[in-house]
Amino acid sequence: MQMIKVELLKIHPRNKEFFDDMEGDKWKDFVKSIKTSGIIQPLIVTDNYTVISGHQRLKAAIELGLAEVPCEVHEYVDRDGISAEDWKLKDLLESNLMQRGVGNINPMKSARCIGELKRIYDIKRGRPNNNNNGTKKQDTVSALPKTEKELADNLRISERHLRRLDQLNNLIPPFQKLIEFGSGKNTLSLQLAEFLASRSKEEQEELYKTFGNAIGKYKKNEIEQYQKDMEDMRKKMSDMENLTKSLTQQKQELEKQKSELEEKLKNIKPEVIEKEPDDYQELKDTLKTIKEQSKHVEERLRELENERQNLEREKQEYIKTLEDLKAKNKKLEKENQEYLNKLTDYDHVYAEQRINYNLTKQISDFIGSIKEYTEKIDVLLNSKGDLQDKNVEILVQRLTDTLNEALQKIDKWNTKGVMDVEYRIINS
Repeated sequence: MQMIKVELLKIHPRNKEFFDDMEGDKWKDFVKSIKTSGIIQPLIVTDNYTVISGHQRLKAAIELGLAEVPCEVHEYVDRDGISAEDWKLKDLLESNLMQRGVGNINPMKSARCIGELKRIYDIKRGRPNNNNNGTKKQDTVSALPKTEKELADNLRISERHLRRLDQLNNLIPPFQKLIEFGSGKNTLSLQLAEFLASRSKEEQEELYKTFGNAIGKYKKNEIEQYQKDMEDMRKKMSDMENLTKSLTQQKQELEKQKSELEEKLKNIKPEVIEKEPDDYQELKDTLKTIKEQSKHVEERLRELENERQNLEREKQEYIKTLEDLKAKNKKLEKENQEYLNKLTDYDHVYAEQRINYNLTKQISDFIGSIKEYTEKIDVLLNSKGDLQDKNVEILVQRLTDTLNEALQKIDKWNTKGVMDVEYRIINS
């Protein structure tokens, strides 16, 4: 373990993707405990000072103005078919999941953690037992998990809960955002999210197009009923189109037969004799039958057309209801977007505040150091009286040159609007 300056430590670039900062009373209590007892458990960092475990401890240290924090430096390397970056990510995910508990993390972010761990461990195909966790610091480690059950045991959750969370990764992005950032009615319960995740991408997109961000206020059975109604309507329309097509073809065939028979009858010219040709009456009877069949087909086609028009009206009414629903959801979607924008603004403000904090702290420390050493040197110079010392003269000249160079840089900072500082160049 070693003490490392806070200003040297870097947040892992993917930490925000998987974990939220503590807030409210929980954060206040956490900061209070650090202030009272200090940082008991050291941060885990890489050899270039990227934090793997301890982002909240680092944030608290910055808030409290601590200059250094205790750290353990782990050197990560490519090992056992897994890259060094994946070993870092594995430790980042597992250490935070262990410390916070899976149930205390946003479900969508928990799902992402599980998805990444399954990818790293290659859970689907399995992986042989391994006794190294990718660092040179630790010698004894349990075998890497090869199944979902082993991974669930490592995370101290049930295999069923792990699968429920992992299924959220099948949701389309708009539904994932509702779980991660939603609030009030613009959010998804885990039960409804599971149901939506079991649907195909096309079904999810249709549902989001219909219900929008307000889908969370509907029950699972209401959404299922909507899907059933739409499927029934599509089936009715398809069956009707197929039947209409079949009857139309049948009508065309009957019309053709009718024309052929009429032409035959027209060409038969019985002489004025006692007996007609043998097939004359048969042709007339067949023609009569075809005409009756044709009439029935036409009637059925008219009925189908009426049914089609009724179904089309029903469909339009249904669509109108959905359009009304979409219109009502627009306001909710706008509010949700404004909320997401606020979260983004908060992240930017936090980053700016951290930079400003570090900047003001460094400037304040710099001013304090100048005052402190100036007073110490002044006391020593006064105490030595008129005694001349060539080395002291040389060092004072070097100090003057160094301060002049520093003041030239400060002048550049001032012209950039970074600060408003009054000073005068020291004459050599």
